[in-house]
Amino acid sequence: MNSAEMLEDRRSCVECPARCGFCNLPANVLSDLEMSKREIHRASGEFLYHQGEKCGGLFVLCQGRVKLSKISSQGRTAILQTCGPGDLLGASELLTNSAYVATAYVQQDATLAYVPREQFRRMMAQHAVVGLRTAEQLSNDCLRAFRDLGLLRIPSSAMQKLSRLLLRWSNQTGGEAIQQIPMIYTHAELGQLIGTSRETVTRLMNKLENEEVLRVRGGIGRVLNMEKLRAMASAT
Repeated sequence: MNSAEMLEDRRSCVECPARCGFCNLPANVLSDLEMSKREIHRASGEFLYHQGEKCGGLFVLCQGRVKLSKISSQGRTAILQTCGPGDLLGASELLTNSAYVATAYVQQDATLAYVPREQFRRMMAQHAVVGLRTAEQLSNDCLRAFRDLGLLRIPSSAMQKLSRLLLRWSNQTGGEAIQQIPMIYTHAELGQLIGTSRETVTRLMNKLENEEVLRVRGGIGRVLNMEKLRAMASAT
């Protein structure tokens, strides 16, 4: 199904639980956004759009998770990013008037706001803050891409790469002894992210559990020994 066919009823951004950059706007800008957007609901397992499909507008993810992946000319799939509440989808394609460079797959039931291309470009021209928020999001995406590139290009072992990824995801707050990480990827997907096989990831995750560095239960990873995880990430 083409994304242009998925338009549904409107909903006030004031009620949005994500409170992303596109919810926290001046009243006059929010009023303009309310008149331009539509709310979309997609269940887990559905596709929002496909690689190569013409970009018709901007998606703001309000709730849920959406996975972006790209298929190579050899038919191999690479995960690019998992988007959460507040993330923008299709911003680069909209601004460059290009087709979607990735496929958007709904991992967790999602609610999104959709703004058609011309309405969003008009808002950017009329409201500087809209352009600023879009630039901030795109800058964050660039920084994330550079970090991911460094993870793959800097010579290191599979354990180092996995440990660095887990450290990045760790929810470090205050002086808590146990840090929590939402484990939203399968072992096969983790392998794609760090450039190794599913079997290698499974072996490394078992090693982390056996050495009481990490424990994964019910989709939540708990870092039991942060210092040891850091040592594994920096080991030569």
